[in-house]
Amino acid sequence: MQAYRLLGTANLPLERDSIVSQLVLTGWNLLIHSEDEDVLKKGRIQLNLQGEGTLLLDASFKGKPEDISELVSCFDKHSGHYALDLFGDSARLVRRFIK
Repeated sequence: MQAYRLLGTANLPLERDSIVSQLVLTGWNLLIHSEDEDVLKKGRIQLNLQGEGTLLLDASFKGKPEDISELVSCFDKHSGHYALDLFGDSARLVRRFIK
C-alpha cells in the first residue's frame, strides 16, 4: 500500500462544527475537538480540519487514490468551493479535486 496525503482548502456555507457533525453521521470518528482544530478518522484515513470560513484540510492514509473519493463526495453535496491536492510518495501530485 502506498502512502497518500490530501491537502487543500474548502469554502463552504457551513461552520466547521456542522461539517464535523455531518462527517460523524456518515461514519467518521471524532478523535480531537478543540476551538481551532478537529481530527477525525474513518478506516485508514485520518482527517484534520482547521479554521472557520476557509477550512484547511489535511488527510493522510495508506491505500489507493480512490479511497479518498467518499470524503470528497461529502464536500460535493454542499454549495461552495474547494481545492484539494492528493500527493503520493515523494510529494508527487496524483490527483487534483476542484469545485
